[in-house]
Amino acid sequence: MCFHQGCYRLQQEQEEEQEQEQEEEQEQEQEQEQEQEQKQDQKQEQEQVQEQGQDQKQEQEQKQEQN
Repeated sequence: MCFHQGCYRLQQEQEEEQEQEQEEEQEQEQEQEQEQEQKQDQKQEQEQVQEQGQDQKQEQEQKQEQN
């Protein structure tokens, strides 16, 4: 630790910059997590759509059998 006025100020500035960088990194991580969650949601939605498609197929098959 240097208590010379200029050095001290520099150190404080560096520390503040590091803190800001860490905060930015955390924000980016949160954004990535949100993106992953959205992708998972999309996957689930796709799976649901596929399931619905299968249900429709089954219904069509049943109709054919009745005919």
